[in-house]
Amino acid sequence: MDILPLSADGKFSIASYGGGGFVIKDTHGAEKKWHGSIFIKPEGVVPITHRTLDDIKLADVIPLLPLKLELLLLGTGARMARPEKLQRDNWQRLASGVEWMATPAAARTYQIAVGEGRLVAALLLAVE
Repeated sequence: MDILPLSADGKFSIASYGGGGFVIKDTHGAEKKWHGSIFIKPEGVVPITHRTLDDIKLADVIPLLPLKLELLLLGTGARMARPEKLQRDNWQRLASGVEWMATPAAARTYQIAVGEGRLVAALLLAVE
């Protein structure tokens, strides 16, 4: 699914998602296809091996986070899922705002937030 272009000059942004991966635009506007799940922030993208929300551990994500983070989006796959309360409370400590949503919604929200210049990052589980 293509995402409507927003001004994200100089930042990594999401051009499209689906088919088990993502097309990411780098800081120069060049597109690259990433297969599988990813962690994306305005400064870069990292492939991750997680396939489900239960696979994701805080210890895996903390080293990827920027020092300051306003919003952390967790794209949980084709459907929205939320972790148990204890795990949710731990995630909430990582950013001012932490949101769980289906990956398509998280990808679109990331694109809007990065276009607004917000300090945002997203862990996105791949969808078909």
